[in-house]
Amino acid sequence: MRLISVGSVESEHGGKTTGGVARTHSLLTKTWVSNPELGIEVVGVVATNTKLSKDPVTGVPYFSKNEGESQASALSRIIDENNPDCILLHHIATGWGWSLQNIPNLPKVIGFVHSWRITWEEYDSNFPKKLDFAKMAIGHLDSLLYHTNHCANEMSAFGIFPSCPISIIPPPLETGYFDEEDFTSQRESFHIVYLGNLLEHKNAMGLVKAMKNLDDMKLTIMGSGELEKELRDYIIENELENRISLSGHVSDEEVSEIFLKADIFCAPSRYEQFSLVYLEALAHGLPVVGYGPTIDAIRNEIGIECGFSLEDYSPESIQGAIKEVRSRKWDRVLLRDKVTSVFSPILIAKRFADSIIHQ
Repeated sequence: MRLISVGSVESEHGGKTTGGVARTHSLLTKTWVSNPELGIEVVGVVATNTKLSKDPVTGVPYFSKNEGESQASALSRIIDENNPDCILLHHIATGWGWSLQNIPNLPKVIGFVHSWRITWEEYDSNFPKKLDFAKMAIGHLDSLLYHTNHCANEMSAFGIFPSCPISIIPPPLETGYFDEEDFTSQRESFHIVYLGNLLEHKNAMGLVKAMKNLDDMKLTIMGSGELEKELRDYIIENELENRISLSGHVSDEEVSEIFLKADIFCAPSRYEQFSLVYLEALAHGLPVVGYGPTIDAIRNEIGIECGFSLEDYSPESIQGAIKEVRSRKWDRVLLRDKVTSVFSPILIAKRFADSIIHQ
């Protein structure tokens, strides 16, 4: 099937922004290009966060709007010039989703909803603009993709009831290889790590407050965001500097080094669509404490216990979850092997390909 996808791309692939959507998009593209037997021929990508003309890794052409061109005109031109069988639209709550209504003779269109958060009133300064975009796009889709059931189930809260088929497929995970000795020998007992943006819904403050009564544990927080100063002030005011460190933004290599030294991963978000970081932590042998529906989804996929699913996101609940997780004996190699095999790029790309081709 000849496919054109629309969405942001990862920095390694020329993107100027980062995030789970870009990482998933680029990894799926790279895997399909490397494995043509999966049945997807990537004709090109409408890469929304780069000015490059092609993917520096795969060589796949990047398409974009011409100067003065509307998104509808651009997409119509790109379709006419490349004759795709299918359009895969990452994030439907965009101008590209809105443009579908103005394009005659559309090929098959698959909408990929990575999260509904982009349509929230507190997220969208022009609310309900992005929600309107999504509602318009829904009527022109042949099928919908989600990473989780709980995200798909949120549609009804927005008054969206699509008639098209819906598939639930988790994201692919790309990991490096860790030497067995390094993987098990460097662990620091009772060392918790957090990786994520320091935003309100990520609930890093809840984790920091939980640390007040975990006297024998230390915490490394990796990430930056609007709550960084508030977190730093709280740590100083409560004399937690010797046990909690704020590392700010760190490279992927540094993240991996810290993960391999840690004992438990905790990201007690009040909301996640999926969050690749839980998979990345598990791939480093870390049991995970986090957003309940996502941890449950991961557990169901890998078929073994992998951590603690939070239902209550208070400091007291987070503290109790950490205590329970650290009281168990974890087979870190098994965690790694399970998550890297079940979420391997080629297996997940095949699931996406089968859904796209057969719906």
